[in-house]
Amino acid sequence: IREDNNINIIINKLENILSNYHNRKFETKNWVDSIDKMLRIDNVPFDDVIKNLNWYSEHIGEKYIPVIESGKSLREKYTKLENAVKREKPTTEYIPKDWSWLDDRN
Repeated sequence: IREDNNINIIINKLENILSNYHNRKFETKNWVDSIDKMLRIDNVPFDDVIKNLNWYSEHIGEKYIPVIESGKSLREKYTKLENAVKREKPTTEYIPKDWSWLDDRN
């Protein structure tokens, strides 16, 4: 396990989100290993984790949002979190259909 500032940043961010939502403290010392593996073995980019945690902080507790309550569950449910973020962002912009040709039929 590497002692990495990025790991600590992620742990502090997640703990902040969870303690604010649940109004209690979380024990984080066991989170280091899971966060380290997520970054090092799963190759999840640090910036993506931060971006998705920022989104999670705004949507925690909502329907269809994964329940994340530890470093281990963040690693296990990270793909579900990414998918939830993607679902909220439309992939294509809505372009209204042009029905004006209907007016020209007569």
